[in-house]
Amino acid sequence: ALRRVRGRVPPQQWDAFRLTALESRSGVDVSKELGMLVATVYSSKSKVQRLVREELLRLDGDGT
Repeated sequence: ALRRVRGRVPPQQWDAFRLTALESRSGVDVSKELGMLVATVYSSKSKVQRLVREELLRLDGDGT
């Protein structure tokens, strides 16, 4: 699911998700590293998480 979603979102959005959700970094740190507003970091994280959940449901429904 992560691989599929990664290919569908812009790289900076993926990085915001990866750094906050998967690497447990703070939104402030990630915003500084990526040159994004903190609110944009969390918005990106939320959007990618939603896409991953949807992809997991889709994959589960396919039986794979």
